[in-house]
Amino acid sequence: MTSPKFRMALSIVLALGAAIFSSASSRAEDTAEKPLSALIVYDHDGKTTAIRVEGTRQLAILESYFPSYRTRPESDEAGAWEAKYEVFFNMKHGQSYRVLVAPNSRFWSMGRGDFEIRGYFSDFVAALLNMPKSRGATTPPAKE
Repeated sequence: MTSPKFRMALSIVLALGAAIFSSASSRAEDTAEKPLSALIVYDHDGKTTAIRVEGTRQLAILESYFPSYRTRPESDEAGAWEAKYEVFFNMKHGQSYRVLVAPNSRFWSMGRGDFEIRGYFSDFVAALLNMPKSRGATTPPAKE
């Protein structure tokens, strides 16, 4: 049998180890690589539109709609919907993340289950489309 002092010491060591590990992992998340840019692509009435998103603030807002997308989460819940939007987060060294958004803008996926969008993604897209061209929105010229 182990003595109460030994058990107490072991408990303290384990608690300190857990605290150190937790602190290190939260710092790693805080310093996670931020995207350089993003591209939102969607079709509307047969016309493809691409919106480039840049700037720390806009990228942070866009990322907030898709919590934990960088972990490429999986879920057993999945609907049979075709994506209305494709969002590409462009990182350093050519890495990118592709997020699919449902037509009702309530769910997102990376191909392995559905997750709820946090916030009003479609309102964000609409706001980007109303911004001056130099700040983000790009649409192809109309074909005549």
